[in-house]
Amino acid sequence: ILPKYRITTGYVKSCGCLVGERVAESHTTHGHTVKHNLSREYRAWARMKERCVSKENKKIRYYRLKGIQVCERWIESFQTFLSDMGPCPPGHTIDRIDGSKGYSPYNCRWADVRMQNNNLSSNVCLEFNGKRQTCAQWARELGVGRHVVYSRLKLGWSIEKTLTTAKNIRARAHATSSAT
Repeated sequence: ILPKYRITTGYVKSCGCLVGERVAESHTTHGHTVKHNLSREYRAWARMKERCVSKENKKIRYYRLKGIQVCERWIESFQTFLSDMGPCPPGHTIDRIDGSKGYSPYNCRWADVRMQNNNLSSNVCLEFNGKRQTCAQWARELGVGRHVVYSRLKLGWSIEKTLTTAKNIRARAHATSSAT
């Protein structure tokens, strides 16, 4: 309970309920951090900055030590990042189109898990008939498991043979022998 003179003199403006409102106002400039709930866009922006700037980040060797940086306009302002990237669609996260370059409006997009996985630097890419895809993409297109594509390549098959041989060799051989 507050003494009456502290309220009547104007020294105290409220019983304490205004404190929460004022703190919320001072921390809400863009509407993406409401009551400690961060939007997907704000989390992406904050984590992107942490990966490239923080010396304590565990993934420093993948970002900062490789020279991956965040462009100045994004480092300085979440608002600018948001206006460049737009809202994040459900199920998407930020992705660098060229993994050897930094975060900028020209090298970033919102991507789903499949798109992100196809953009990993560890992927094995195959080019056939003027088309370049990861082994997983070729496998999906051929209707086989990606292990089939990898196994054929490990056995020393050519890219052409790997991608043009029927998916079930035993079934094809059986069908040919039973037809005679």
